[in-house]
Amino acid sequence: MFYYCKVSEYSSRSLFCSNKGGISVPINEGNIYHHFQPIFSLKDKKRIGYEGLLRSNDFSNPELFFQQAIINNQLFQLDTLSVYKALKTFRTNESNEKLFLNIFPSTIIHHEFLEFLNKLATEKLLLNQNITFELSEVETVRDLAQLKERIAILRNYGISIAFDDVGKGKAYIQDIIELDPEYIKLDRYFSQDLHRSEKKQAFIYLILEYCRRYNNRVILEGIETVEDLQIAQSLSVPLGQGFLLGRPQLLTNYADVSNG
Repeated sequence: MFYYCKVSEYSSRSLFCSNKGGISVPINEGNIYHHFQPIFSLKDKKRIGYEGLLRSNDFSNPELFFQQAIINNQLFQLDTLSVYKALKTFRTNESNEKLFLNIFPSTIIHHEFLEFLNKLATEKLLLNQNITFELSEVETVRDLAQLKERIAILRNYGISIAFDDVGKGKAYIQDIIELDPEYIKLDRYFSQDLHRSEKKQAFIYLILEYCRRYNNRVILEGIETVEDLQIAQSLSVPLGQGFLLGRPQLLTNYADVSNG
C-alpha cells in the first residue's frame, strides 16, 4: 500500500481514490506505472526523448485519476508520486535522451515542493537526467511571480520547462512571455487535418517565428497521418509526437529499438 512517506519522509498521509460506491480506498503503489511516448526530431527523424504518461490499474482514464485526487485534496501527493516513479523508471535508460514529465503549476508552488525536489536530488534521481517539466494549460496560474521563482530554482537543478497543450484551453500568451519555457507543445488540435487547413499552417508559422527569435522549441503533438507530418516538416517544425511516430508503451519495450 502506498504511503507518501515512502517518497518523502516529511509526510505520512495515505493517497486515496474513490471506488464506484463512493468509498475512499488507499491506492496501491504497485498499480501506478508509466508508459513512455517517443518524441522525434522531424528533420532527421531521430528520437530525442519521451513523454512519461501516468497509468493506473485503478483508473482506465488518467485524467479521472487526477480529478479524483483534486476532489480528495491530494493532487500534490499524486503529482509528486508520478514524478518520483517516472524518474526511478527512466533512470534505467542509459541513453542521453530527454524525459518530459507532466506537472501541475500548483504542485511547483506548493509549500512542500522544494523539500520534495531536494529529496529527488538526495536520491540522485536528477543526476545525469535530461528532464523537462511540462506545465499543463488546464490549471490556471494564480501566482505568476511565485511560479517564476520556483522555475528559476528548477533550472538551477538542470530541469527545463515546457508548456503543454498550448491552444487547448485559455490563451496564456502572457505566461509564455514571462516564464519563457524552453519548449512549447502545440495541442493536437493543430496537427489534426493540418494538411487541409491554411489557417492552422499560418498560425504554426507565426509561433515558429517567435520561437526562433527567442530560442524556444516547438513540439507538435498528435501527429497521426503522413500528410500532416509532411506539412509539419515543410513548415520546419523541429519536434513532433503522435501515434504515427510512436504510441505510448512501457520503457522496456524500447530496449531493442535503435534510436532513429
